[in-house]
Amino acid sequence: MLINTNEKKKKINTKSVVIKVSLIGRVNVGKSTLFNKIIGEDRALVSKIAGTTRDRNYAETEWNNKRFTLIDAGGFFDIKMPHFGKKIQPQSPQEIINEEVKKNIIKATEESSLVIFITDMRGAANPIDREIAKFIKQKKIPYVFVLSKVDSPRDVNIVFNQEYLTYGLGAPVPISAASGLGVGDLLDTVTKKLGPQSASRRNKEEKTTIRPFKLAVVGKPNVGKSSLVNYLLKEERVIISPTPHTTREPQDSLLADPRGPILLIDTVGIRKKSKIKLEIERLGVRRSLKIIERTDVVILLVDINEPIGHQEKALANFAVSKNKGLIIAVNKIDLLKEGIESIMKQKILYYQVMLPMAWWAPIIFISIKTGKNIDVLIDMAWQVKKNREYEFDEEILEEAINQIARKTDNKKLSKCKLTQVATHPPKLIIQIHKKMLARKLINPAQFNMIEKYLREKAQLWGTPINIYKQDISNY
Repeated sequence: MLINTNEKKKKINTKSVVIKVSLIGRVNVGKSTLFNKIIGEDRALVSKIAGTTRDRNYAETEWNNKRFTLIDAGGFFDIKMPHFGKKIQPQSPQEIINEEVKKNIIKATEESSLVIFITDMRGAANPIDREIAKFIKQKKIPYVFVLSKVDSPRDVNIVFNQEYLTYGLGAPVPISAASGLGVGDLLDTVTKKLGPQSASRRNKEEKTTIRPFKLAVVGKPNVGKSSLVNYLLKEERVIISPTPHTTREPQDSLLADPRGPILLIDTVGIRKKSKIKLEIERLGVRRSLKIIERTDVVILLVDINEPIGHQEKALANFAVSKNKGLIIAVNKIDLLKEGIESIMKQKILYYQVMLPMAWWAPIIFISIKTGKNIDVLIDMAWQVKKNREYEFDEEILEEAINQIARKTDNKKLSKCKLTQVATHPPKLIIQIHKKMLARKLINPAQFNMIEKYLREKAQLWGTPINIYKQDISNY
């Protein structure tokens, strides 16, 4: 299905006024564990591997009737960063990623009303912690100083260790993110420092509690998933790197749109099982598949210069099997110089042949680099969401049965009744007598013809249409 891409671009407002609180600290001090404990769900990926969190992870939460957005932004490996001394030009891919993580942390502090600076019981006199404390004081950032991994009440007095007091931030608040010890006291301190929340702000936030449209971006590593998310958000929320599998965990970002809020999810790139060697990557991939299960519409992002492989087929099949809306977005059309229309037509046929389970998915050619057709992609995502909610008129359902009965010269089919029983996506029941089923008077091809007729009649692209048989012999 070729989409008209000559529509005028629409400006999407991505700004919203909310109170933000960011978690900062060294790697492996328990920031992601605390993030999950505060928001009440396992959103952030937690592992013993240093630097698991790389991108900024956002989540809405509430305490003492005060709402705020909590940000988990990764951890510092060292103090060699723009704000902490002379900037070192990174050389290796890992150094490049580390520098991007640091930039993400700084951005999180700059957009936050308050930071929660976390160290742990093993961190007394740690030079990185000292530099973070120095940074907080120099920039006059409102803060709450926290000592994590205080897993036993008898260890609480360790907060008065002279080493922590020399940071110049006062005595830290002792907590155990794993057990929840002291987390309530921490949140009391945080909400007290945030101050009273105005009625106008509360009313504004209550208006944004509408269930957001969940839109996931999936695909192989390095096809541009994070770049697409960053383009839509108008900021570098997700780290981009030539190194495959830079994104380690699904990232939720709220995108403001005139039609309603969009929960934009950048998932981990899916590779073949034989290539998934790291445990951290296995966890990320598993979560990405779970993301597909709870989303409304999936954008399968592919590279126009790459053939469709096992991964794309598996992702499309998984999305269809879970009854999700599906769009195929073909990236990097900016690399095409001549014969663009001819190449696009060839590619449409190619994708429909290679992904037969999703022949009904719209195919949109985009360039994240230039922004071409990104607005069309989002418009189509909203249309697919609407198509998933479609309800057929009884006349159209009766017409579909009669049309296919005449076309296949099957008079028995015209005696069957087609009824819609659900939406998200449309689910239909065709009532058939047991004798007709036993004699195979209605075959799968006729079911497919009914589906195709209904799809074309209502222009329901991008959504599955499920038709099931029901034996009415005993009714």
